[in-house]
Amino acid sequence: MQEVLPKSFNITSRIRNLMLIDFSLEPITQGELGELNPSIFGFENNVNFSIEPALKQLTFQYTARIYSNEQLSRKLGEIQTFAEFELVNMDDFKSDNQILLPEELLAMFIGIVLSSTRGMLVVKSAGTHLENAYIPVMNPMDFFKK
Repeated sequence: MQEVLPKSFNITSRIRNLMLIDFSLEPITQGELGELNPSIFGFENNVNFSIEPALKQLTFQYTARIYSNEQLSRKLGEIQTFAEFELVNMDDFKSDNQILLPEELLAMFIGIVLSSTRGMLVVKSAGTHLENAYIPVMNPMDFFKK
């Protein structure tokens, strides 16, 4: 992947698929429910992606594990989503038979996946012990620092 976005940069892309793979809740007792602070949740976030040049396609799988606090001591649930994007002009990023996509471009797609998953979590968690757990706003570039 390239480190720096080229000076002149045009992309032509579209969402091919965006879906919920899994949403699960961990069992919780009434006592634990009473101890939950609805304004403090911890999140463990993971994004995996792949590039399929022949299909001009990028795929992303995002998992957010939700915990009862920022120390991640008690898992409360999990949401997992999948997205496919078509990068119509992927050939513009070819160099020596390799696809070199700028991190900034990948971060843009990760941002779409994060925002979509955030909305899915709101819908799926309504009326549960996770109804106040909102995936925090994150800088998608942070996923490249790992």
